[in-house]
Amino acid sequence: MNLQQKTLMRYRYYFPHETLREIAFKTNINFTRVFRLYNGLAMRLEEFEIFSKFIEEKESSNPKSLKVKKVFEELIPSLTDQELDEWIEIFHRRLYRQKLISQFSSEATSILA
Repeated sequence: MNLQQKTLMRYRYYFPHETLREIAFKTNINFTRVFRLYNGLAMRLEEFEIFSKFIEEKESSNPKSLKVKKVFEELIPSLTDQELDEWIEIFHRRLYRQKLISQFSSEATSILA
């Protein structure tokens, strides 16, 4: 996975319910361009900076997440491959659980509506 894909995935993580139109409006990037970026077209530096800015703003709204990020950045070089795999597995399980909860709550809302 390249940096562009990671950036777009992180953006989606923080803003999961935004449509491509809403993303285009919010970032001031043409709708067609946003569509193409999400379908693999190479991102310009300016576009990368725009997406990164929104991600950083969202992350900075929670000071503890910044603390965790800094600790991991310091810790990663000293971890073995096995230890990294264990942490990755923990995070993947947490993300999967979060997605299930989110999906369940949105389905429940649509049923009750």
